[in-house]
Amino acid sequence: MRKSTVFLAIALTIISILYLTVQHRENLILKGARDGYIFNGIYRDTQMNTFAVLEQTTKWQFRNADSMITGAYQKTDDPNFYLLYDRDRNEVGNARLSYAMPDGTSGLIYVTIHGKTLALDKITRNPMFVVENKQGE
Repeated sequence: MRKSTVFLAIALTIISILYLTVQHRENLILKGARDGYIFNGIYRDTQMNTFAVLEQTTKWQFRNADSMITGAYQKTDDPNFYLLYDRDRNEVGNARLSYAMPDGTSGLIYVTIHGKTLALDKITRNPMFVVENKQGE
C-alpha cells in the first residue's frame, strides 16, 4: 500500500508541474496577442523568401531570388500589425505577426509586399541584414 501511495504522489506532482507549465505558456501567448509578440528576427519560407526585422531601429528587409527591399516599419494600433515603407518612404506593404512563442525563437508572419502575401516561419529572433554595396558611394 505504501509504494502505491508514493507512486500516486509522484504522479500527481508531475502532472501538476506539466499543467502549470502549459498554463504559463498559454498565458504568455495570450499576452503576446494582446500586447504584441517579439517582432525582431528572421522569417523564411520554403522558397527562401526572407524577411528580417530589427526592432531597435524599426528597420526591415525582404529578400528573394530576384530582389531585395530595405526600409522602415511603422507600428499601428494593432500590436502585431506593421506598415512597411521603402527607403523613399513609400508604403510597399504590411506585416502581420500571427503568433510567436514567448521566447521569440519561432512564430508565423504574413508579409504583403507589392500586393503579394507570403506566410513565413520565424527561424531566429536575431536579425541579419544584407548590406548593398553600390559603386560610387
